[in-house]
Amino acid sequence: MFFVDANGQPMATPAGCGNPYDASCYPAGAMPASSFRQSLYKNNRYGFIAKGTWQVAFNHLTAGLWLENLDRINGRVWYAVTDPTLNWNYTRPYYYKQFNQQLNTNTRKLYAQDEVTLGPVDITAGVSKYLVTLTGKNLLDNGSQFASLNSNSSLLPSLGAVYHLNRHSQVYASVTKNFEPVPDGVVQAAAVGTDISHVKPETSINIDTGYRYSSRDVQLGLSVYHVRFANQITFINPQSDGVTRINYTIGTAGTYINVGGVESKGVEAIANWKVSPNLALYASATFNNSTYLGNINGIKAGNKVAGQPSRMLALAANYHDADGFQAGISGKYVGGRYGTIDNTEKLPSYVSVDAYAGYHIGFADSSRTVKSVDLMFNVTNLMDRRYLGTVDSAGTPGYYFIAPGRTAVFSIKANL
Repeated sequence: MFFVDANGQPMATPAGCGNPYDASCYPAGAMPASSFRQSLYKNNRYGFIAKGTWQVAFNHLTAGLWLENLDRINGRVWYAVTDPTLNWNYTRPYYYKQFNQQLNTNTRKLYAQDEVTLGPVDITAGVSKYLVTLTGKNLLDNGSQFASLNSNSSLLPSLGAVYHLNRHSQVYASVTKNFEPVPDGVVQAAAVGTDISHVKPETSINIDTGYRYSSRDVQLGLSVYHVRFANQITFINPQSDGVTRINYTIGTAGTYINVGGVESKGVEAIANWKVSPNLALYASATFNNSTYLGNINGIKAGNKVAGQPSRMLALAANYHDADGFQAGISGKYVGGRYGTIDNTEKLPSYVSVDAYAGYHIGFADSSRTVKSVDLMFNVTNLMDRRYLGTVDSAGTPGYYFIAPGRTAVFSIKANL
């Protein structure tokens, strides 16, 4: 339905009309049909944490548990726009409730750790385990359960060591197995009949080694990392309906798959220099290589991971004085990266600059209700560059998010 008559009744697209959105195809008085979509959210999250520590000889032992229950209600309703030729005012009540679901995630984590110091070397070893249960209920169908999924981890070991060269310098190394449970968005897909039984939790093995230096005025860091992800969960948009643009009525449809694996390796360097009591400079650089490891759903082993740049650089300068004035400027360079999982589309590199200035006003009279006021003026994308920022998580061709233009915000904060 593209147009309605004066009584709100749908009008058929006239024969010979090349574009159903073209108002000139329709009789006088025809009004474009338009809707306002509203998403509904309500979250209840509560939990319990317990931890105990013991000193046994030269071993500092820690053990504990973490219990959490997240109850999330997610729905979507549609309202008819009264007259889209004038404004976006819409009529109540809604004419269509697309879905209304209750998603529950019950998480239990058990962990234990041992810390040992042997001269200049600190050694840490630990293990953890997650037990995660997810369920989904359809509140439009009297709370009937449409999905239940266990997303438990195996034992997750970790081992790390820090060697203190002197009071300013350290070298370190660590290896850790990590775990990410299946998110409740996967459970939502089951509400429209999608088979989610094959979706496995994400896991990774992280190896990290490097050097750190820290003094009063200078902090330096250099690290080399290797991360191997297994079973990375990726969302695949439904294309069978012929929709090639963003589908605002997709609801919870779509398919989640494990893409087999991702390998990331690279080098990171950071430097922070306090030039004077008032001025600090910061710089960081990252060189990264992320590739897919498996062949599945258009992904080929060796393809670059969508949205992951190979080079990034950040620079910043921050100033403050004793009178309460502060100002700063920062810039980042993000190298080119592929926008699609099949590496057929590549996004160009970009540079973005942000700046801020502010003033802190303190009041000497302690009897005042307001003790101080902070004035702050922030500008993002100072040069007003136009570029493609982030990519669709599924790496779908043409699904890119345009970076916001220059944005200025002035804020006042009163401290009581």
